[in-house]
Amino acid sequence: MATLAGERVGRGGQQGGAARCSATVVAPLATIAVLVLLALVPAAYGYGVKEFMRDYKNPSVSRIQVSGNVILTSNLPRLERNLTIVGAGRKRPVIDGQNKYSGIATSDVLVVRNVEFRNFVTREGSGGGAIKSFGDNNKLERCVFRNNKALSNGSDSDAGDGGAISFYGNTWTITNCEFIGNRADGVGGALWTLGESSGRVTGSVFKNNYSKSRGGAIGFRGSFARVDKCTFEGNKEDGEGGGALSCSRSACYISNTAFRNNVAKGDGGAIRFFGDEEGGFGVLCKGNTFSGNKATNSSSSNIYIRVDEGGGLSWSFCAKAPPNTFIDGPSGSTKNGDCKGCPK
Repeated sequence: MATLAGERVGRGGQQGGAARCSATVVAPLATIAVLVLLALVPAAYGYGVKEFMRDYKNPSVSRIQVSGNVILTSNLPRLERNLTIVGAGRKRPVIDGQNKYSGIATSDVLVVRNVEFRNFVTREGSGGGAIKSFGDNNKLERCVFRNNKALSNGSDSDAGDGGAISFYGNTWTITNCEFIGNRADGVGGALWTLGESSGRVTGSVFKNNYSKSRGGAIGFRGSFARVDKCTFEGNKEDGEGGGALSCSRSACYISNTAFRNNVAKGDGGAIRFFGDEEGGFGVLCKGNTFSGNKATNSSSSNIYIRVDEGGGLSWSFCAKAPPNTFIDGPSGSTKNGDCKGCPK
């Protein structure tokens, strides 16, 4: 039977056609595979100090999305604008000062979410290894502050305060953050506030922080502060007292917070309070627990309250004073059963 030219397909022709068909199919599949792989590459790929500093220094940038770890090679320059910094991705990005460089200094609005500040160091006046702020409306949420230091410099009296953070005369909130292994040569191993500063610490953990002066984790002075639903564990001070927290001439409200294994070389293994004619008021609200805290004076291993003459009513216990509370003040300077100002 005759066959028209081009109609007959032999064995070799079938193989050649199959090869061409296979090549036609494989090419698009390979392209799709490459696109899928690129989509799976994390946003952090290629992100680092160069990209972060580019945005940080750009005066027109009001929001920085940190997509990967940032290893600094210099101090962060002072901020002169409002700024929001947000860590992207499931794994919290780290900004690392390499135990050499100082962190953010600002007098404007600062908001930080989901970022870890690690290994920052400052010897400058006003302290604050990772963050030093004179601006209002500071908000820190879901952040970690690890191994930051505020060191003395031998000249400025307020250098060395606030190992991780120092706030001055401003408003602030700290929510669901962790402070681990920070150090201050002055007051407040992790956090220091001064000068009519007003804020709230909620749902946060302070662990293994250290102060040479007072307030192993936190030092409040001349401030209004609320501490609620926090944990203080393994903090230490080697000065006047307050293994976990020192509240001096401030209004401090403490509620639903656990104090465990904090140590004071001075008085107040967990809390030290000081008030005088210049001010100072505090309330130990309900829900606080104390265990394993130590002070040189064992009778103050949990709380030490000192009220100088002229201080008036300076401290209230919503229920009653916990064991190992030492009160050093005139009659009427403390009161039981007063829950005014406490959470409902």
